[in-house]
Amino acid sequence: MVTIMYQKIKENKISVIGFFLILFSIFLLLSDSLTPYIRPITSIFLMGSSKGKDILFFGIMGSLLLFSPFFSTDLLKNMKFLKNLNSDDVLKISLCITFITYLIAILLEIMLRLKYNVPINTTFISMDGTNINTSSIIHSHLFKSVIGMIISKIMTVPNGIHTGTSLLGYTSSFNYHILLILPLIYISNLFALNNKPTSIKIILSFSLTLSFIALFDGGLFSIPGYIGLFISLIIIKWDSNKKTLSLITPTIIILTLFSIETIFSLTCGISTHYEVYILNPTDDLDITDSIPNLEKISNENNHLILQISSSRDYNERELIDYLIKKLNGKCDSFFITGNSMSYLKDYNL
Repeated sequence: MVTIMYQKIKENKISVIGFFLILFSIFLLLSDSLTPYIRPITSIFLMGSSKGKDILFFGIMGSLLLFSPFFSTDLLKNMKFLKNLNSDDVLKISLCITFITYLIAILLEIMLRLKYNVPINTTFISMDGTNINTSSIIHSHLFKSVIGMIISKIMTVPNGIHTGTSLLGYTSSFNYHILLILPLIYISNLFALNNKPTSIKIILSFSLTLSFIALFDGGLFSIPGYIGLFISLIIIKWDSNKKTLSLITPTIIILTLFSIETIFSLTCGISTHYEVYILNPTDDLDITDSIPNLEKISNENNHLILQISSSRDYNERELIDYLIKKLNGKCDSFFITGNSMSYLKDYNL
């Protein structure tokens, strides 16, 4: 069996590339020496990137290239309801499952906010003293908490890798279905790479890897989600016989999704102030002396609610970072309303 696998890998240069990508991901796990050189590149398509996402990217893409020769669509002919499928059909099925999973992640984000009776367009920040994680409809990490829990049980996670485990206490039991969905999508992706030219196989494995990572780290509206979906749609529209492709449909779909994200951010946010919903504050929490531009403090629905006026001195991200430092260890978690307009200060608008 080992001999057959070795021969199969030797015959497929694509598998050799995959093997070295996996070795590279292991090297990134064990050493930070190449991080300053890799991070500026991966941050372009991994939405800021991080050590964990870099390792996952090279490892997953490498494994797709390494194992894809063993997943010929001929194997599906033994199953009646799958025997007529080709690799393009499997790719479409994989993308459909991926897209549905993205929508489920958004639904779970909405359910979390309904549970605590807070606005939909809020960023959730969970803190347990050492682990701090954020999640929102625009950039979801709820599924990541389940994956992070599994990884933490298997191995000691190095510093600098965020597992999202502090979100676990707030996630629905439905989140654990991701453990069934991910293997299904991964295997589908292996079949989808079958019978593709080498160049297309490399490009497709890149896009499928990004989509796969976005399933549990970012979601539909993340940069990996956008890029992965866009490239995969282009390959689906590729006519190998005529050597032509159509960019119209993929572009319309991505622009539609981006428009939905933009409209949601602008119409569901609050431009004049922020509302912070603090869950289970401790008795010694003192926020009257140092919260910038604090306008109002109230108690509603078992939440301590702060109203903080917007300021050109900080944007939404900077305020969240400040509140994390102020509230960590003083409460379980908090929600904060969005204000996408706050980032315009960086452009002096």
